[in-house]
Amino acid sequence: MNRRDFIKTSALVSVAVALPLAGCTPAVKSERLNVDTMITHLESLKALPALEFDGPWPAYATFTHLAQSIEYAMVGFPEHKSDSFKTWVGGPAFWVFKQAGSMSHDTAEAIPGAPELDIEKTDPVAVNQSIDRLIVALRDFDEVTETKSHFAYGELAHEDYMLAQLMHINDHLDLLVAE
Repeated sequence: MNRRDFIKTSALVSVAVALPLAGCTPAVKSERLNVDTMITHLESLKALPALEFDGPWPAYATFTHLAQSIEYAMVGFPEHKSDSFKTWVGGPAFWVFKQAGSMSHDTAEAIPGAPELDIEKTDPVAVNQSIDRLIVALRDFDEVTETKSHFAYGELAHEDYMLAQLMHINDHLDLLVAE
């Protein structure tokens, strides 16, 4: 790694460390850092007449994105950040998220190389199908023993990987206008 890349990476690590800690509150969704509790919560969302997110994507696209993240953890992500990024930015960022018990990330950033999200689907049936897809992915991931390297964090133990997925879901669910 050359000097310029090192300086840029160091700055990114500093931001990755500071941002999640700045946003920590006592109201962290720690109760949903359990697979069964998260699935129960997701099931309850299907009963709501409409789900509106105060974020970049409507509900269908958001739940599809979350399901993709878990599915790629089992089959492999289409694109990866560099090894130096994983070592100097991604890995340390995950460590900070883990210590905080929550994640703060750019919720408008799609998974690199993933199919484009359909932001036109907004009907309740499609939204519930995307929630079901996420639930199936969570259940499947809970049962697997072999995972693939995360595109930004690198290699994670299964328990840490599940925690990363649950924090990722929570970060997006924080954008729900009303639950």
